[in-house]
Amino acid sequence: MQKSQRLVQMIMRINAKKSFTVKELADEFGLSSRTITRDLQELSELGVPIYSIQGRGGGYKLLQERLLPPISFSESEAIAMFFALQSKDYFSSVPFGEGADSALHKFYHYLPADVREQIDRLNLAAGKRCPNIRSN
Repeated sequence: MQKSQRLVQMIMRINAKKSFTVKELADEFGLSSRTITRDLQELSELGVPIYSIQGRGGGYKLLQERLLPPISFSESEAIAMFFALQSKDYFSSVPFGEGADSALHKFYHYLPADVREQIDRLNLAAGKRCPNIRSN
């Protein structure tokens, strides 16, 4: 297994656990504790919110705001997700506000330019401008 694949699988495994030890991950992945420790350090440097608990019964945990692994969408799925996120603007008491706006911003800006242009055309056809996602 390539290192990049292992790191993605490791993110998925540790996201599913409340806490874990280096030994548990080493046993699961069939690797040395030293390799797992290096991988955890690399994940931490990449922004995965891992922290260690020292002493007896210690190990590692994730902070509340976990990062999700990358998800691949088809173009039509990406456009559907974008408009689904935008639909929250039509509800006055939806509790997602800032989180949904941040997700919409990230989602829009990481789409390929041609898909963003398609979304912009659909927005204009619907009479809606999206100033909250444009960073021009």
